[in-house]
Formats: sequence, C-alpha cells, structure tokens
Amino acid sequence: MRYRTIFNLFFIVLLSYQTPGLTHEAAADVAARSAPQEAYDASRVYRQITTHPDIDSYPAISPDGRWLAFASKRSGNMDIWIKPIQGGSAIQVTSHRTDDVMPAWSPDGEQLAYVSYQDDAAGDIWTLSLRKRGDEFAVKGHPTKLTDYLGPDISPAFSPDGKFIAFASNRDGRQNVYVLQSSNNKIFQITTTGAVSPTWSPDGKRIAFVATGENQSHFGQIFYASLSFKSKMPQVSRIVQLTQSQSKDAFPSWNPLKNEIVFNRYNRDTNRDGFITPDDHPSLWKIIIEQDSTIESAKKLDDTGEAEPHNYYHEY
Repeated sequence: MRYRTIFNLFFIVLLSYQTPGLTHEAAADVAARSAPQEAYDASRVYRQITTHPDIDSYPAISPDGRWLAFASKRSGNMDIWIKPIQGGSAIQVTSHRTDDVMPAWSPDGEQLAYVSYQDDAAGDIWTLSLRKRGDEFAVKGHPTKLTDYLGPDISPAFSPDGKFIAFASNRDGRQNVYVLQSSNNKIFQITTTGAVSPTWSPDGKRIAFVATGENQSHFGQIFYASLSFKSKMPQVSRIVQLTQSQSKDAFPSWNPLKNEIVFNRYNRDTNRDGFITPDDHPSLWKIIIEQDSTIESAKKLDDTGEAEPHNYYHEY
C-alpha cells in the first residue's frame, strides 16, 4: 500500500525510590523529588504540526530546520506541500492530478527531489526548484523529470554536497540502490544483491541501506557502502554490515551531524499472530559508528531512555 505509514510512540516512565542511610541533604532531595508533581505535559515532548483531516505523510525537514516538506492528499490526491515548522499556512508546490510523494531537500534548501507517478505508475524521480520570498516559498520554473525507467524509482536522498541523489530501483531485475549525478543525470549502481532505503553519511562518503537480497542472513539487516569519487564515476570500495540479528531492520536515517543511524527494528510479535512482520509494532534503535569504522554499536532506544549495547561488525 503506497501511503502506509508506521508510527512509533515513546512514553517516559518516571521512577522514584528511597534508599536507606541517606544524608540530610540527600534525604531532602529525595523528599522534593517524591512530592506531588503536576500532570506531565505531553506537549513538552511532541506537538502536532499538521491538522488537516486528510492524509499527511512523508515528512522531510529542511536543512535549516525551519520548514517541513510533506505529501498530503488535501488537494484530492497526494501532492507535495511545505509549511513552517513553528506553524503557519501550508504551501502547495506540486499540483499534478497523479500522486507525488517522498520529498527530500537539497543541502542548500533550494530544491526538492520527490517521487511522482504522473508518467509511470511505479514512480519516477523528479525535482523542483524553490525561490524564497520572505517567509514563503514559491516554485521556480517547472518540475524536472530525472529518471524515466518503467519501474519503481523511489526513496530519493541528496548527498551532503548536492552532487548526487541516491535512490532505490529494480532496473536490474531486483531492488537495489543507485546514485544519479545531478550535473548530467548519469546513473551509477551501488548495490547488486538487493537493497532499499538509502541514506547518506554526513561526509558523503557512505550510503547506508537495508539489504533485501536472497541471502537470508543479510535480509532485513543494515549495511553501508563506502564510496570513492576519485574517478568520474563513484566506485564502491567496500560494503560493511552494521546490524546482525534475528530481527528485521528498516528505514535507516543517518544523523546529518553525527556518525549514527536511527532505524526501525521489528523484533516483537505485538499482534500475537505467531509471526514478526511489518504489521507488528517496531521499536527505534540507534547505531553509533566509531571514527575508524571498525566497531559499530547498536543501542535500543526504549521507553526509559536506557540503551542496550551490542557490538557488530561484518564486512564482505
């Protein structure tokens, strides 16, 4: 289903306890923390950004953190809209009668890449240019079609320097990760054994993805490809496995400021049907990647904020 979204909810659990043998100062501190507290205000953690009754999905935050691009069905079909994070009116930036989804910002905030179904029912990568007018955006010129393969070209992601757009496509017979060079629209294949959901490292030298090939030990695990740009075309120097578990991982997102990746992990049969599938509720995990890329640790972000560390490293 094209518009299916998965929501992850986190609750903060406040625990208090008393310990014998405390000093007067510590006892006073415990007493203060144990005193009746006002009801917890959930708006301190999250707040609603869109309020339209129809579907709003695929959020993407601008590089300066001030704007949100998203896909919405409020115009009758899925189109790309932009609105201020702090509140304000939403601005429609695509208006084709077929669906436009999966917006991604360029590093300078002057372009959006997205998936449009106007020429291909499976989806192509398009871009549009934006012009800032005070506190509003306007579309500059007409949207440009970047890919024309008759099959799915989805999940666009700009490289940090804006020179490439990573995306997923099955143009070689199975879903794999590719990069498109923005200057000439040349396309280079990055993975060959099956992959989806590309996300760039902050230095632009690696692309993380989820493996989907026939190797069951790799299926649903997160890897990254190290890239070299010494020649005219990007070369893959190595593929490194980041997660290695019985769970299935999905939707990695590389922190643009740190060497860490947040992702969904499906490891609990929450609907009790005897299987672990995308119908179950995932949890959020984080991988912290050391500078020398020799040790990666995966940490579960649970309800209390505690982490369960595990070390994984595999290269092939």
